[in-house]
Amino acid sequence: MKKTLNCHLLQSTPTETDIVPATDRFIEVKTLVDESHIIRRILKCKECEQLYLYEFYEEIDWAEGNDPQYRTFVPVETVEKAEIMNKIYKPGFITALPRLQFDFLQNGTKTIAWFR
Repeated sequence: MKKTLNCHLLQSTPTETDIVPATDRFIEVKTLVDESHIIRRILKCKECEQLYLYEFYEEIDWAEGNDPQYRTFVPVETVEKAEIMNKIYKPGFITALPRLQFDFLQNGTKTIAWFR
């Protein structure tokens, strides 16, 4: 991965305001999927130009409209690599490393963590 140590997401403990809404800190390079409960985009950090494969995924649980939501940011070197990963991975980049995972669970719990 291209070294971009100044990228806000590569900090040891990013916060919710670092990643939501994504349009505050990122430029959309390309939309890969845009469906009702899954969105995949290639984003570029406005500050350092690091590319990320971004996924928003929402599970429908039909319980009180408080559906679990997951946002994942996977740093990538090129747009082409992001496009390949988009074809390989189905919803959820659980085996992609490194990745920043932001989970908003049904009970209101929010978790933001790097998996390396």
